[in-house]
Amino acid sequence: MSSLLKDGFLKHSLSNNRDSFPYEIKLGNGIRMIHHDVGVIEVCPFHSDIALVISSGIHGDETAPLEMIDDMVNNILNLKLQPKIRVLFIIAHPFAINSQQRFININLNRCFSNDTLGTDQESRIAVRLKKHVSLFFSKIKNNQSKWHFDLHCSIRDSLHPIFALVPTSTKMTDVRPLVSFLQCAHLDAVIFSQQPSSTFSWWTAETCSSFSATIEMGRVAPLYQNNMQAFSALSSALKRMIHEGVIEPLYDPNSSLALYQISNTMIKKDNSFQFSFSQETPNFTYFSQGQKLAKEKAVDHVAMTGGESILFPNENVEEGQRACLLIQPFSLDFSRPFYVTP
Repeated sequence: MSSLLKDGFLKHSLSNNRDSFPYEIKLGNGIRMIHHDVGVIEVCPFHSDIALVISSGIHGDETAPLEMIDDMVNNILNLKLQPKIRVLFIIAHPFAINSQQRFININLNRCFSNDTLGTDQESRIAVRLKKHVSLFFSKIKNNQSKWHFDLHCSIRDSLHPIFALVPTSTKMTDVRPLVSFLQCAHLDAVIFSQQPSSTFSWWTAETCSSFSATIEMGRVAPLYQNNMQAFSALSSALKRMIHEGVIEPLYDPNSSLALYQISNTMIKKDNSFQFSFSQETPNFTYFSQGQKLAKEKAVDHVAMTGGESILFPNENVEEGQRACLLIQPFSLDFSRPFYVTP
């Protein structure tokens, strides 16, 4: 093992030496590991037509994904995990992680629109990550063999603790294999979004035509104080994908996986914006039709026809930013192709 990674991928990424120059490691089993940049390492087996991106650290205070990625890379380095597919591991924002902050200047997960031109630290990181991922995926011609899981944690508790958001895409990608994988990883819920956004997973779905999802792994906690056993099923599913290649399991419509779609987006238009529920109200809490959700100046925001559940409520965002997503249950006919389109 290279002395540069002797303490692990995470500690190396967070170290102050900032070894950003590319270098390559060849393991005893012949696997090549290419360190492209700070927090960006590629795993290359002998030959593979499948490419998987697993990213973490988009927000510096979301630490469970960091521990999971560090464990996977260390298992590969120690020859305990034998990759059969190409994998790009990403620890995105070492500066914010070291500062124990969500971000330094602006929210990095709002920087992946195709017109990102900012000069702040997060915009520069987004440009750099898009370059690495584009190059990584460019070697794969079959869109059905491109995957991206962007791992996060929620800032509040959730009635469904481990859940995924599947972004929209104009590429007409049938996402049934992705939903099957998420079910086999024992996620609690999946939300489908029909609105374009500026998140990392939206960008890979739209630009790279990959199977992409943002996965929320419980609530934020300090580094090395996460209950990683709670995410063992997800970790095992990812390791199986890395070791065996992508297996398309059968979807079980009788499983406990809850499916939702986004019904509305609540935008904060004025600093008077205030939710009608407490800061500790969990994600997925249901509000019946007409029930008050928030107030802004003289306007009341209420749940629409059929009632809605809240997701990612945050009244402290800047004006013009999303304050909350509203979701409703969704039924999926798995016998037919399913596209998450705008």
